[in-house]
Amino acid sequence: MMMMRKKRRSMGRQKIAIKRIESEEARQVCFSKRRAGLFKKATELSILCGAEIGIVVFSPAGKPFSFGHPSLDYITRRFVGGTTIGCGVFIEGEKLHHLNQEYTG
Repeated sequence: MMMMRKKRRSMGRQKIAIKRIESEEARQVCFSKRRAGLFKKATELSILCGAEIGIVVFSPAGKPFSFGHPSLDYITRRFVGGTTIGCGVFIEGEKLHHLNQEYTG
């Protein structure tokens, strides 16, 4: 008895042309999906390789989205200032700063 294979109903993953998406709604949907994928890949890279990563992305509407490991603040300060202080020392300093602000504020 021969089994017949069913034909696929969808076209599967297709190669897309890299050009601006004309529809504003479709562009926003694409941005949201790809942003999530970008942040997921950044998380995987930081976990697998121990990389310190900072990403800032602005949506087509101008809304900022960011990802940072260990924190975006740490990454930007290190990048701008060329600091090589340890991450643990920096994060403890940040926690202390926030606690002081809560106590005095």
